[in-house]
Amino acid sequence: MPRKYRLIFLIIFTTFFVAASSAITIYSLGYNIDFEEKTLNNTINIQFHTKPRGADVYHNGKKVITTPDDFPAPDNKTINLQVRKDRFMDENFTVWSEAKKNGIATFDDLFLLPTENRTIEKSEDANIITILSDKYILVQDQEQNTFIQLYGLAGIEGEKEIVTIDGGNTIINNGRWDIVYNNIFWNKDQGLLLYKNDGWKIMNIATKITNEIRTIAKGSDNNIIFLDNDNNLWVFDITSEEPIANFVDSNINGLHYTNIPDSVWIWKSDKIYKFNRNDLGEDMAMINFNDYEHFKHKEIEPILLNNDYHGEVFIAKPVHQGTMFKLKNKLIYVPDYNKTTLQIISQDTAIVTSQGETLYWMDSAKQIFSHNLDLQDRDMLMKLSIEDNFEDIILSYSNSWSRIMIYTNTETLSMWHNKGSVNDTIIKYSLNKWIENAECKVGIYENSQICLRDNSLILYQNKSLF
Repeated sequence: MPRKYRLIFLIIFTTFFVAASSAITIYSLGYNIDFEEKTLNNTINIQFHTKPRGADVYHNGKKVITTPDDFPAPDNKTINLQVRKDRFMDENFTVWSEAKKNGIATFDDLFLLPTENRTIEKSEDANIITILSDKYILVQDQEQNTFIQLYGLAGIEGEKEIVTIDGGNTIINNGRWDIVYNNIFWNKDQGLLLYKNDGWKIMNIATKITNEIRTIAKGSDNNIIFLDNDNNLWVFDITSEEPIANFVDSNINGLHYTNIPDSVWIWKSDKIYKFNRNDLGEDMAMINFNDYEHFKHKEIEPILLNNDYHGEVFIAKPVHQGTMFKLKNKLIYVPDYNKTTLQIISQDTAIVTSQGETLYWMDSAKQIFSHNLDLQDRDMLMKLSIEDNFEDIILSYSNSWSRIMIYTNTETLSMWHNKGSVNDTIIKYSLNKWIENAECKVGIYENSQICLRDNSLILYQNKSLF
């Protein structure tokens, strides 16, 4: 090739390389080139990865991508997004970024909510009272004989196990039971304790303690601890032929328990005590509280309850490098590295849950907030328009689906929220009324939601791997 042509080729190649490199750099920094207007514009890079794949994403009503994919959108404009896929609920989001600032909106691991369900069990001759756990349901026949039945995602498994009821057969109302510990369940409305000890048994606690029970926890061995509405603490052995409630202490503001660590927490006066569960037996009345790990701060003070307050008074839960406490309406965080200090997260807390480093709570106006303890990032996510009382609402977070779950006695609502990243560009999330006219078990199990509707166990599944 003549020298002149080689020089021309070199100039063309160099020019193309410089132009291409500049364009790649510009795009990688989040800018968009408008060739008609000859301008360089800031953008939001909107990234979607749904499960399952193949969902269509619409930008202000126009289809822009099919997931997984991303696309740029202009800055300083409200971008309304809708995600659609057959047999799944639509998801709606709104994103926005500041003028002259490049942003990123990441919708990663967006598990879509299935609209179809299948029946795994329909009972014709007995009443399914409730779903106790991932493997047990409670059943009662027309003669008021009560049974525990194993089940799985494929339906009923094994034979029914009879439940002996203290005082003889009684009608058990449909509704949720709280899981206290392994094979121990609590029905607060009727004051019934279900437990397994040489067979399944139900004890009517209302016949053992005069005052109404507010909170229950498992102590050592076969001991159950109760806190009544007069702030009295009781303990008794459920294996006794005639269990007798033994008085422990008075002026107790709160009782709570955690399985990890295996502890019981007691809020007494201006201190919070942490006990190893195995230390709390029938001789609890002999315990010197101050011999145990406790936390004291000016923000912890005795409380007075009235009949208008029906929520959880006291919750203790280990969270990201510390412990979260709900003290009536106050939500605080105590870091492990300095237990003489605390961080007040909220002064208005009706319901609270947590997952990893993120706290979620509902206030008295039924607004839901998140607070990332690691990033120190706080957001108001949504306001619920449901009429259920706070004691009938359960707030949960599914880590496997990255979704906030809200359970009532008849509905399940859900909102996708990536707790581990700051998505300041997402200014509005989608709250879906997912399942209606059904009582659903709290929590996603093996990418499935189990519910009870019309005396049938039904299953909603999203088992997408990609």
